[in-house]
Amino acid sequence: MGNKRTENLRTESFLECLLPAQSTIRSYIATLVPIASDVDDIYQETITIAWRKFDEFEPGTDFAAWAVKIAFYRILNYRRSRAKQHLQFKDEIFEQFAEVASRNAARTHESIAALNNCIEKLPESERKLLNLRYTQNIPIKSIAERCGRTANYIYRSFSRIHCKLQRCIKQTLPQEIV
Repeated sequence: MGNKRTENLRTESFLECLLPAQSTIRSYIATLVPIASDVDDIYQETITIAWRKFDEFEPGTDFAAWAVKIAFYRILNYRRSRAKQHLQFKDEIFEQFAEVASRNAARTHESIAALNNCIEKLPESERKLLNLRYTQNIPIKSIAERCGRTANYIYRSFSRIHCKLQRCIKQTLPQEIV
């Protein structure tokens, strides 16, 4: 019983770390791997290895950065296996690309975290509008009908919300990321 509970807690912890980092990891891989199906394969390999090595992950550190490092080595293996099939950049150039992609992935991760934080600060009515539009993919016209407003009013509301979010993000993130 204890083992099953421990495994469930491990799974839960892993998913709590993975879910917010998924897009960062996938974006990093997609930046360095040109073929979409290979991106999917490397992503799956990366997640599998991250799961296997999750006990080595230091809680409280950046999971996305840790997983991106795993992805880096998976991509190196991918490049070696493809070396004879395709023209490739020299390793030094590839490593420079990887470093830039890693920084961009970290910035993306920080930007998403800042956006989520800023959304939480919005009034409930504005969060509801964002949810209807971006989570439920409801067209503006339908949102307007639901709210008893004109579509033009809803567009202006979104414009104000976007400006608020943009200001909040600029205040939250370091200047070089914005």
